[in-house]
Amino acid sequence: MKDIIKYVGLDVSKEKIAIAIADEGRDEPRYLGLISNTTESVRKLVKKLGEKENLRICYEAGPTGYSLYRLFIHKLHVFNRSHVSNTKI
Repeated sequence: MKDIIKYVGLDVSKEKIAIAIADEGRDEPRYLGLISNTTESVRKLVKKLGEKENLRICYEAGPTGYSLYRLFIHKLHVFNRSHVSNTKI
C-alpha cells in the first residue's frame, strides 16, 4: 500500500492551535479541531497523524510559531532543516 502524504495546516495562537488536514489527492481539506498550545498536545497530534515521513506541516512564522518550529526540529524531528525555506516573500 502506498503511503499517503498528509498536508497539515496549523493556525497558532498563544493558547490554542487550530488544525486542518488534507490527504494527498483529496480535493478539500478537513478541519480537525483545536488543541492546546503545549508540547504534549503537539506530540500527541503528530503521533496520531501517522508516520513523520508522510507529514507536510505548515504553520505561522510569527512569534507563536517559533516555539513550534523548535519543537518540530529539535524534539520531534518532523522535518529536515534542508527542507525549510528561508525565502522571504
